[in-house]
Amino acid sequence: MSRTVLLLLSVLALLSGRVSAAEAPAPASAVSTPPAATAEVESPGAVSAADAALNEVLSAMQKAADGVSDLSADFTYVRYLAEFADENQKTGHLAFKKPEYVRIDFAKPYEKQVFITPERFVEYRPDVDVATVVRRDRTQEQEGSETLAIAMGTAPNKLRERFTLALVVDPDLKPEERQELRVVELLPKKSALPEEVVKVWLWVDTHDWLPRRVKSFARNGDTETFLFTNVKTNQKLTDSLFKFTPGPKTVTDDMTANPPPGL
Repeated sequence: MSRTVLLLLSVLALLSGRVSAAEAPAPASAVSTPPAATAEVESPGAVSAADAALNEVLSAMQKAADGVSDLSADFTYVRYLAEFADENQKTGHLAFKKPEYVRIDFAKPYEKQVFITPERFVEYRPDVDVATVVRRDRTQEQEGSETLAIAMGTAPNKLRERFTLALVVDPDLKPEERQELRVVELLPKKSALPEEVVKVWLWVDTHDWLPRRVKSFARNGDTETFLFTNVKTNQKLTDSLFKFTPGPKTVTDDMTANPPPGL
């Protein structure tokens, strides 16, 4: 599975209600403390101002996620390669439905479709009429190494088990944007993300507490960013939207050992 899709699925982890603000706060050393809190002296065991602010944001995100049964959005994907100072963009549309259904449509000239169900991950390339099918295993080992498992197959407390969370300040935001957006930083523990990814930033809109942007940072300076627009929720999306149906001449590369019946 591509890192692009894994990054996108890390956002859907929050939309699917996989956020917990009730867990113990993240270590203080990993939290970006607002200037107003730097002069405060915390008593032993007390929750810092930064932790309290983070928990408040996560609680709002959890409440918003609980109220979402399905979601669709347009997206722009931007990949920056530091070595070549090169930037590439792709656009598309995504749809999500609880509990574990995702469809991603990349627009031309990079046209492809991704379908995710509780059992399978299907990537379809219409230009060559080829579908690649991968089974979604639910073993503890694989859940620990793929963002897909965090997004689709874990308990709510798993997010904080696998990431150190903190509120951070994006210096590139305009003053008015800082009022409307909160930026949550995810630092992966062990293999929660591909090894080269050192952190992920998530921008959440305070009007509805849903993500509007997500960006991953690699060790070599590369970045990947998704920008979300035209976000719509609770449209009663049908199950058929998330089901891949091959054409009469579609070549299916089934990489599952014991595939369940049908696609």
